[in-house]
Amino acid sequence: MKKSVSIIIPTFNGGRIFKDCLEAIKRQKYSGEIQLIIIDSGSTDGTVAEAREAGADIIQIDKEEFNHGRARNRALRNTDYELVIFTVQDAIPVSDNWIHLMVKSLEEDDVVAVTGQQMPHNNADVYARFEVRQHNNHLGSNIKIKSIDSMQEFKAMSYGEALKVVRFDNVCAIYKKDALEEISFPKVAFAEDMAWAKRVLLRGYKVKYDPSIKVRHSHNRIPNYRLRRTIFDIIHTAQILERLRNDLSFIRLQDLYAGLEVIERMYQVIVNDLRMNNGALINSGNRANYFNQLINTVFNKKDKNLDVDWLLNFAKKCELEIKSVLSTISEWFLGVTNKELLLCLEQFTACRKGKLLGEVMVSYQSNGNLPNDIAEVIVPYLRGV
Repeated sequence: MKKSVSIIIPTFNGGRIFKDCLEAIKRQKYSGEIQLIIIDSGSTDGTVAEAREAGADIIQIDKEEFNHGRARNRALRNTDYELVIFTVQDAIPVSDNWIHLMVKSLEEDDVVAVTGQQMPHNNADVYARFEVRQHNNHLGSNIKIKSIDSMQEFKAMSYGEALKVVRFDNVCAIYKKDALEEISFPKVAFAEDMAWAKRVLLRGYKVKYDPSIKVRHSHNRIPNYRLRRTIFDIIHTAQILERLRNDLSFIRLQDLYAGLEVIERMYQVIVNDLRMNNGALINSGNRANYFNQLINTVFNKKDKNLDVDWLLNFAKKCELEIKSVLSTISEWFLGVTNKELLLCLEQFTACRKGKLLGEVMVSYQSNGNLPNDIAEVIVPYLRGV
């Protein structure tokens, strides 16, 4: 008989998609015992009743008590079995042998945890599908066993190298319970899975990425939420990695405002390109003084003490990024409409603003000197994420 597993799902007003998640778990073809544990933080939509009907053990906590790391540690104490799967209320296993594949992958290598791959939901919008595919391309299509030989090795890594090693996702993950008991999830507001992976890797353990294990999980989000979530992601990732992707601690408030205006004006220019050319982008080389005109427009409206060189380079970089994203979307999703491209442009523009705000804030935080005027602009975006 196969080993028994405990499955833990944190919930809050899971809705229809949580029912789909429960049904997919019920369909699993697995001969071992399956214990389902729901830790709920105040649902009012029938989520707890749905979980109870599915045979789940229920742990209820106050919404104010919820913390990603602490809630998962609390649920772990109620597990009966030595293998523990974590997932989320809006993730749906793709196959009926999902549990089998997870257990097999964990046991065939000397690792303490395995994470799988995400696929977009069937109702995912174009940008959500792009986001998931881009993330999967970054992770790669091959199995990877990850380890860190020493703290010195980790400290010597670039931001990108460190992120690739410690990136771990418990939207779809299986763990050896004794590893979780030895090294619990950090009590952090976000990215407890990645923070945990960093801890265990630095203790000499190994973790694994196995893209053959899949769940459907994606989000159709409004631009404002993407902006705020991007800030949040950048800050917490930099804190976990203990390094910056870009040090922008030289940026002053007037430069920050000017940078945001550059992104917005870039958005408007490319919107006009798309509308006037039926989805085709004009090559910026056909606009001889485009960047200088853009910067001069911003410069003339702002404090004359702007970092114009930075703004000019920033504008060029933003246009390359925006056009690369739109070109990739058109290539990956054949038949995408002009309307969908415009919506994707709006989403990416929001993310780009969030990236600038997040990198400025975490750059100042890292040297312990966050100016009040910068904080007053950025901190309100972090509320309610």
